[in-house]
Amino acid sequence: MVIDALRVSTVGFGNFEWNQCTSLNDSLALIKSESFDAILVDPQFISQARLPAIEKILEVAGKARVALFSDEVDIPLLAGCVERGISGFIDKKMPAGGVISALTIILLGQRFIPSEIIRALIENESEVVLSTFQKGILKRAAEGLKNKEIGSDLGITEGQVKSHINSIRKKLTANNRAHAVVIGRRMGLI
Repeated sequence: MVIDALRVSTVGFGNFEWNQCTSLNDSLALIKSESFDAILVDPQFISQARLPAIEKILEVAGKARVALFSDEVDIPLLAGCVERGISGFIDKKMPAGGVISALTIILLGQRFIPSEIIRALIENESEVVLSTFQKGILKRAAEGLKNKEIGSDLGITEGQVKSHINSIRKKLTANNRAHAVVIGRRMGLI
């Protein structure tokens, strides 16, 4: 319904063509087979892990701008997407003209994220709290120590270190240990 309304609204705004997919695999196949200027992703329709699925879309998108297009604001997901280079967030509840304006901004190479969502992202980032112990683990990981070495250093098992690293990764919405270190440094946590 939203796409149909946008199809009607884009008459006179330029040459917009809309394609719609019902699964991640169909989306990836279409993106690989055709050239797009912009790809709008509604994370509500991704049945598997959302961030990894969006990363796959970003990988195959090439030069196409990728933005989230949803009526649900998932701040941790959006924060992870921004970290990975998403071009913006377009709220489906915006009037059609607003959606077209946001899409135009994205197509011009700018990032579009409404100010109230930027505030929520900033608040979310400041809410990321690692315990002193977790910061110590992340600091040692940043120094290049292996899990076994970190465990020995802190008097915990290698399995406990792995568990803490996974918890840190989730809190920072990081893909892996190295990414957690990068995010931790950027946020001034280590």
